[in-house]
Amino acid sequence: MTRSRNPFPLDDVAAFRAWKGRNPNAERLLFRVIFRWRVSNAHHRELPGRWVANPIDFWADDANLSRDQTKRALRDLEVDGLVVRARGWFAGSKVHTYLQPTPLALKYMGKPNDIDRLEQSFAVFKKSKPAPTPAPTAAPTRHAVQP
Repeated sequence: MTRSRNPFPLDDVAAFRAWKGRNPNAERLLFRVIFRWRVSNAHHRELPGRWVANPIDFWADDANLSRDQTKRALRDLEVDGLVVRARGWFAGSKVHTYLQPTPLALKYMGKPNDIDRLEQSFAVFKKSKPAPTPAPTAAPTRHAVQP
């Protein structure tokens, strides 16, 4: 049975405290995601910013949760807008879960320099790339035939 749920309104610190009481596994996992994200330099091919890329079993062991609890906690974090989740290849042909905390998560559980780190990682991605050089015109031929 799939359950659809509305995001928890996280408007202020009191609401976040209520969210933590309602979702202790998600809080534990969010703490570990932010902790690992601070030192990670993983880049996703299609998405901007710095990410942390690890398999689901790593997150389960790191947060001391079962695999199913970890999956539910990740879903709750994503629905409530506290992490961005993507899948991608990392270290060869292994598919890992890429996680990135949102500014909302860093507002409540991060350090002051965490938000700056997140913004800087987006700024690097947004840097304008140099314009491509136009294709060269046809070079003159050496043996031009004159009528």
